[in-house]
Amino acid sequence: MTVENAKAPKPRVQLVIGIVRHGNEILLVREDLGANGEMLWSLPGGGVEDGELMHEALRRELQEETGLLAGNPVRTAFLMHIDSEPYPSALAAAFEIDDWSGDIAPQDGDIK
Repeated sequence: MTVENAKAPKPRVQLVIGIVRHGNEILLVREDLGANGEMLWSLPGGGVEDGELMHEALRRELQEETGLLAGNPVRTAFLMHIDSEPYPSALAAAFEIDDWSGDIAPQDGDIK
């Protein structure tokens, strides 16, 4: 294979997801995730930035999307490999959050 034909590798993406419980309820956010731009419910979370640890990214994403200040995750709920156009070969890690404070006040304009 020549250099001209070689495909540049796509960067691997790491995503974090927070499962925030309040009694028997789980916190969800609404955001533009649908194929046609429709608003869908999802667990809060997002991408891990370069040099950021997963638990740091999770706390940052939860604060941006919900306004809550989260403690460290207590359990890994699940790991998932995602292979989609926006996230080729992404690793998504979902964590349970038992320790959080604050009021729900999203700071991310994409979150409703």
